[in-house]
Amino acid sequence: MLRNLLGLEMANSDSANTPEYYSVSNSSRWQQLKNWMLQLDQTERPEFRSKCLKNGHLSGWDREWFHHFSDGGYKDIEWFELRGGSLLKPQVLAGVVDIQFVGNLRGDTLRLYGYLKNGVVAEKLTTM
Repeated sequence: MLRNLLGLEMANSDSANTPEYYSVSNSSRWQQLKNWMLQLDQTERPEFRSKCLKNGHLSGWDREWFHHFSDGGYKDIEWFELRGGSLLKPQVLAGVVDIQFVGNLRGDTLRLYGYLKNGVVAEKLTTM
C-alpha cells in the first residue's frame, strides 16, 4: 500500500482510479469539517461545492450541510471549496485549520483538498 508524506493512502487504481493523484485527506477529516459547520448557526454556515476526481464533475454551490455535504461519500472528492457565511471569522477559520487540511485561501474562498496531483507539494492550512 502506498502512503504519502502525510501518512495517507495514495490514489491508485484500487482507490480513486487515478494514479496521477495522491490522497491528502480522508473521510474522518471531511466528517470533522461537517460536524464543525453544523455547530455554527445555520445563517453563518458557508456554502460549499466540490469537484469529483473520477469524472471531473463540479457541483453547484450548496448550503445544506446536514445531508448534501456527505451525499455520495468522500472517496472521490478532489476538493471542496467554501465561501461566505462566517467562514472568514478567525474562530471559524481556526476550527478548520485545527482539522489539519491541505488547502489554501484565495480571496473569500477556501479550497480544501482530498487529492493532489503527483508532484504538487501538500501544504497544510495555517492560521491566517
